[in-house]
Amino acid sequence: IQFGQGFSIIQTTDGGFAIGAYKWVIGSYGASVGDPVVIKTDSLGNKEWELNLGGQYQDGTAILCLSEDGNILAVSRFDVDSLDYELYKSRVQLTKIDNSGNVLWNHLYGDKVYYESVSNIRPTGNGVIISGSHWHPAPNRMGFMLRIDSLGDSLWYRQYAVVNGENSLNYLYDAIPT
Repeated sequence: IQFGQGFSIIQTTDGGFAIGAYKWVIGSYGASVGDPVVIKTDSLGNKEWELNLGGQYQDGTAILCLSEDGNILAVSRFDVDSLDYELYKSRVQLTKIDNSGNVLWNHLYGDKVYYESVSNIRPTGNGVIISGSHWHPAPNRMGFMLRIDSLGDSLWYRQYAVVNGENSLNYLYDAIPT
């Protein structure tokens, strides 16, 4: 059984659209694996191509924005180590894709952390800002912002916690340039 969810949609420079999605495949014994997927359509919504950006483990959804040069940027959680479906270590994955579905570059950022969650990506004029959170011993969730330049190089990474203590949920869902 396969099913998917769309999470992000942008208009592309050729007049079409790109959808950032997540595709699950339910296997034996009800176990599922999922991957970030980018689907490109023409201006009428007809599918042109689909690109799976996942690895061997269960990764996160693809969230999209346009780069300064008009290409598609897709950010997701990328699991690099998994003990089981519930316990994984991840990094942030950023992929630059042209309107024909060719991957121009693909980078992983940050240390391997438990329960990485990528919430959003926004253009900044010379790159992007990525927001999200991950598990942290105290507090239990730590928000983060990651700044990437237009070439895909990491400029900085900062963690944020507003509340501390047991069951603290410092989710960072979005960040915008000011």
